[in-house]
Amino acid sequence: MFTLDDKIDDTIKDDISVLIKAMSDIPSWVKEKHKLHQELISLLKKKKYMQFVGHTRSYHLTGIGDSCLYQVPLNRRGKLSVFRGKLIRVICISSGRYDRELMAGVVKHI
Repeated sequence: MFTLDDKIDDTIKDDISVLIKAMSDIPSWVKEKHKLHQELISLLKKKKYMQFVGHTRSYHLTGIGDSCLYQVPLNRRGKLSVFRGKLIRVICISSGRYDRELMAGVVKHI
């Protein structure tokens, strides 16, 4: 589990951030926002992001399109153990009552 202090703001400017920004600019879930959401998921899959389910207490992301960076500790266990010692971006792609569907991938820079 990551603490809130572990959370790093996602300030990376890339094709993923462009889609996230475009989604956040649309206040309600209209056709265009759904299309952008599908494009985001496709792009993340293309970039080999790992998809998993997590709780808001563990990853501190609540809404679809929320993202942040985490430095994964070398002793990390569980779902993100494949990212030990790496800086990753975590993005919420679906929200439920308690759990969130998330995608995570290694980033090269901050």
